[in-house]
Amino acid sequence: MVKRVPRLGRILDALGLVLFLAGGATFARAWLGFAAVRTYQPGPEDAPWAATRLANHWLRVQWVGGAVMAAGVAVFLAAWWVARSPLRVPHRAEEEDRSG
Repeated sequence: MVKRVPRLGRILDALGLVLFLAGGATFARAWLGFAAVRTYQPGPEDAPWAATRLANHWLRVQWVGGAVMAAGVAVFLAAWWVARSPLRVPHRAEEEDRSG
């Protein structure tokens, strides 16, 4: 027996994948941005805490990336829930079997 997945489940799968990949890319960009903190050289007009502010910026970007990835996982779970629930519309083959 082949299990049909509703269209909503496929749409949620695609949305979850986009969110997860976008969050992963944001997380990776923040990880690369932390290298700029290590090599940061403050200028004469920069505040003494400028490197800390830069590190906090990349930390926030990393948290946003993680949150978007978590949202993608939540959408994947919603797609799984939609796919496991029974379809309300009977399949054509089942309708023909009943009528015939």
